[in-house]
Amino acid sequence: MKLESLWQTYQADVGFNLYCLPEEVRRQGRTVYFHPHEVIVSKGDTLQSLYFIQSGQAIGQREYANGKDLTYFRVQPEAGNLGLLELLSRKSTIVATIIAMTEVKAVCIDASVIYDLIMNDIHMMRRCLSLIASDFYRESGTSGRYYYVEGINRIRYYLLERYNQVKAEKDVGFHRLDVSTGRICIGSSYDEMANSTGLSIRTVGRCLQKLRESGEVYSVHQRILIGPDELEKIGDQLQMAQQ
Repeated sequence: MKLESLWQTYQADVGFNLYCLPEEVRRQGRTVYFHPHEVIVSKGDTLQSLYFIQSGQAIGQREYANGKDLTYFRVQPEAGNLGLLELLSRKSTIVATIIAMTEVKAVCIDASVIYDLIMNDIHMMRRCLSLIASDFYRESGTSGRYYYVEGINRIRYYLLERYNQVKAEKDVGFHRLDVSTGRICIGSSYDEMANSTGLSIRTVGRCLQKLRESGEVYSVHQRILIGPDELEKIGDQLQMAQQ
């Protein structure tokens, strides 16, 4: 059997979120709510429960020795669990601070209940393996990219990646898509772009101004939009930078 056929055979065992859990496990959880910018878990906390995001979005941050925070992943309902990495690596210390970006509704379930479920259910084990492997694959392709390029090209790489993320999200709707031009609102603040690229907020602002002037981004009411024309211009500039 070809590899692609084997992958297809197990395609259903992908993703590990609240909705794939058995009903008897979900009933053991409790619903919790977080406001925007509220900390859900902090780096250094002891792992006691897993949080499954039911609605809203959160971001993960890790702190480096120089005091800078780097936003390195987003948590959404489709793959929305907090604590799985620590649970499966058998480490009791949370490695990253997770902060609510929007109003977040989550279900909190005892870590031992989830661990017992995964260890005794091959389908759940496959789901977790697929999720974690996908995360590592994606990070391996982008890790360190921002730190090998200068200033404005960091922003260009960030915008390309963020565009692809938003485009892939299931909830892309009229609030993010300009139907007439095909432009998508990337939905990132200056703070988030600065944290992700290691630049200052002031530098991010200057870079975005230059990108507006060159037609590489479009903005309306402080919202950054990117469409096919802008993507082509960004790609051309990055290609020139690599020559």
